[in-house]
Amino acid sequence: MKIEQTHTNSANVELAPAPKTAQKATKKRLSAPSRFDYSEAARLKRIELLEEQCGQDLDAIATTDLDGLNLKGNIESYAGSISIPMGICGPLKMNEKGETEELYIPIATSEGALVSSITRGALAVSLCGGFKAKVTRKRMYRAPVFTFEDIDHADEFKAWLEDNFNTIKSITKKYSNFADLKKIKTTLIGRNVHAKFIYECADASGQNMTTVCTWQSCLWIKEELLTSKINLIEFFLEGNGSSDKKVSVGSAMQTRGTYVTAECVITEKVLKRILKTSSTDLINLYLRSLPITRLEGMMGYNVNVANAVAAIFASTGQDLACIHESSTAVLNFEKHEKGLYVSLTLPSLVIGTVGGGTGLGHYKNCLQAIDCAGAGKVERFAKIIAGAALSLELSTMSAICGGQFAYAHDKLGRNNPKDQLKTKDITKDFIKENFSDLSESLKESETIEHDVKVNVENGIITEATSRVVNKSLGFTALEVDKEKQVILKSKPLDTDVIAGLAAIAGFADSDIRRKFLKTIRDNEFTKCHIREIEAYRMVSRDFSRYIPTLHGTYINTQKEAYLILLENLNFSQVELINTEASPELWISSTRELIYDAISKVHTSFLSSEEVSNSSLNLGKTKVDADLTKSIITYIRAQRYISAETESKLEEILSNINKWAKLIDEGPKTLTHNDFNPRNICFKKGRPCFYDWELSRFNSPYRDLVEFMSFTTPSEEIASDIELFFEKDGIELARNEKLENMLACSYEYLLNRVLFYYVGHSVNEYVFMPHIFNKTLEIIQFIEGELDA
Repeated sequence: MKIEQTHTNSANVELAPAPKTAQKATKKRLSAPSRFDYSEAARLKRIELLEEQCGQDLDAIATTDLDGLNLKGNIESYAGSISIPMGICGPLKMNEKGETEELYIPIATSEGALVSSITRGALAVSLCGGFKAKVTRKRMYRAPVFTFEDIDHADEFKAWLEDNFNTIKSITKKYSNFADLKKIKTTLIGRNVHAKFIYECADASGQNMTTVCTWQSCLWIKEELLTSKINLIEFFLEGNGSSDKKVSVGSAMQTRGTYVTAECVITEKVLKRILKTSSTDLINLYLRSLPITRLEGMMGYNVNVANAVAAIFASTGQDLACIHESSTAVLNFEKHEKGLYVSLTLPSLVIGTVGGGTGLGHYKNCLQAIDCAGAGKVERFAKIIAGAALSLELSTMSAICGGQFAYAHDKLGRNNPKDQLKTKDITKDFIKENFSDLSESLKESETIEHDVKVNVENGIITEATSRVVNKSLGFTALEVDKEKQVILKSKPLDTDVIAGLAAIAGFADSDIRRKFLKTIRDNEFTKCHIREIEAYRMVSRDFSRYIPTLHGTYINTQKEAYLILLENLNFSQVELINTEASPELWISSTRELIYDAISKVHTSFLSSEEVSNSSLNLGKTKVDADLTKSIITYIRAQRYISAETESKLEEILSNINKWAKLIDEGPKTLTHNDFNPRNICFKKGRPCFYDWELSRFNSPYRDLVEFMSFTTPSEEIASDIELFFEKDGIELARNEKLENMLACSYEYLLNRVLFYYVGHSVNEYVFMPHIFNKTLEIIQFIEGELDA
């Protein structure tokens, strides 16, 4: 600011009209409302202006749930709001003042894999007791520059500032209740003095309040120097010495914002089980990457702290322009007696829990969710950000070590799907015009609406697939005529299912993932998107009493749409649903009802040409020996099985040609092939079988062995087998049935149960140890019977 000039608001300066010739040549400009008109009419006018400018409807930004009248001071020319998807990461354990709490952290991002990566790191941290964090400094700067007649006057001003510090501090207090001026640090460069005003701002980030306080101080300084011997030529409120919204060494070393450091110790067991790496490998990667960091001149050392900082800033109303300076970080790995010591320091985290956007609805709710809204919360907020960023760093570094990094990003966030059918496209008219096998109740319905109040849990396959594709998959609840509940099931492609399962395998072992993907065109998941539709159509004809009511199906290969409309199994009307981890509930009389029902289905489709000629016929029994060997080695390394069991599995695998032939040449029928209490319940006292995506033309004893592995007590294995043999309607001698069932047990063990164990190492399946051991018991019993 020139001392002899008067400060003028440029917004009030009138410009001379353009010459007439220029006016004629200029295209008529669109007219926008005043920047400070926050009415709804003004907002819609601004949207209209943008639509006129581009010649397109902008419906997605035309609606908003914010009230413009509440946004004064946050934005000008208010036109609407932008939605960013919000997810929750965690739980993450934080240790604070001798107490431990588990936190779920809301973050806003459109980057696939980010929530999953933070959550994976948080799981590792939490399993090892959580993290601790300390805040050591909170500061905010404004750095005006003063220009003097010469270097002598400038040097004299430095001493003058020091003498008048208390007076300047008292002036700042008049303009803010939070900004507390602690120090003025000066730097002399020629005849210029850069004066860094250093404040503490309580729970506000403080950028606006320090600007006002410093400006008023500069005005006072200017007036005082007019009567002194120090000849001030001019001053500027900001001389770029504060590093405002810029990364700098000064901000990192002296702290602009909040200085926070977090630490944790990760055990070797958790590193291996959850992060699929070791302390040795992580430290090796860390040391290998440090030299290039220095050579490139990077500030500090981190992998992707900015991802966590940006996502939390976006969800909590922080100043997004400060993301890069707030993401300056120092990650440190050290060997520890338990495994790995990890620390992460954020020296310039520019955050606030009051002021700015923190009081607006969505942002305030996200801060409230982690108990960080309002005064007295900024230190807690800094610690939570540090903990989330530490979790992300740990997960990402581990993924790079283990080879999962690129794969997770490719599958979790980078797909480019076709023009697919969206859930919102499923309307009453669409259903009536396009669904085949449509039930009479839906044909005659007056309304079919989406029911957002109902949440239906997806199965393992859909859940795995949803991690890797950007498609609408799984269950959507619909309400028919305001009273009847139906479920729309959207099927993933078989290739998507395999990619999803491979993603889980990749988090366990990259070699297993690679070998599993090699089987993509020829494994038990092949054509699963079609098989379920065909199975429901066939079973519903004569055995509708044993399945949820089928209301219709729809297939559109171009849009990759494979849909099934089913009765919604109301939890108040069904029993024993989702009881895969509760075998004690499946008493002998209940199991007998299951055997009776499924045997009727099996008998009806025994040697059926319809099933044999359908997608359910996957050909000969297959077990990929190379893949299975890798899985056996992996689960042995995880100590899930003993050396003796490992030898047994290898023995079964070595004889695959012999026992697979028994299945291929034995009796075949329509089997469920995923026949366990995750897909079985009782509806009105009668067995109900659902989720037929893995159904196939197979031996009926395949369904028997899987169901028994989940439900049959050891002492009742013999009686259950005999009971089923009595009902199966197959004209084979007892030993021939036992041989076929043994072969099915081998196939189930190698193809399904072992793969479950891989998934179990990533996402714990509580039923897993039980069904593995029970399958081995069944095998031991049958082998004993055949040897007798």
